[in-house]
Amino acid sequence: MRNFSLVSFCGLLLITVACGSSTSESNGEINSQEDVQRLFEAVVPDLVEAFTELASQLSFATASSSSTEKQANGTASVQCPGGGVLNVDLVTGEATLTDCSAGGVTISAQLQLFVTPFPPSSYEAFFNGTLMVSGSFTGTVVVNQAFIQWTDPATVENTFWQVTVTVNDETFTVLSTDSGGNGNCPPVDVPVGSVNFGGDCDDSADCEGGLPCIDCICI
Repeated sequence: MRNFSLVSFCGLLLITVACGSSTSESNGEINSQEDVQRLFEAVVPDLVEAFTELASQLSFATASSSSTEKQANGTASVQCPGGGVLNVDLVTGEATLTDCSAGGVTISAQLQLFVTPFPPSSYEAFFNGTLMVSGSFTGTVVVNQAFIQWTDPATVENTFWQVTVTVNDETFTVLSTDSGGNGNCPPVDVPVGSVNFGGDCDDSADCEGGLPCIDCICI
């Protein structure tokens, strides 16, 4: 599962999305790191389900005898688990989320998103963009970098995610409770950025730019 060229067998998926989020005890507005944590804990499971279905459609389009027609039409459409739709332009890689309901949050969005399947049943997604959401969370969150890694069928135990966002000029990094390979690596004393560093890590704090430490490697 370790191939981070971001090239899938059905090609890179480049998408643009705008979502929003919120969480204040009184009005649901997102103002703190705790709010951001709760937002992504709520929406990631349903987003992962939609991303998995999207990857399946792209794989089918690549292998199907009708793939030429599907590529010519240039679109793929996935229903969000709670309602709404994710539409993708297969030519330009642009995608839109329209009234996509995920974890009690309604998302209308455009993303820059990369989804990579690792057969038979593992996936990774990278994305960034401005999220505007309503529902149990409301507000605007600038996602500087988001990473999700999961195995289908996705569960809390086999899904890892880490997200760095900016909210009200403050930057926060949040991650899933189950942090995959984080904390299970041998201590690494090689300074970050040195010629011998090679991406080794025993904690996400070892990685530059907020990248996650997965299986002892900064990705």
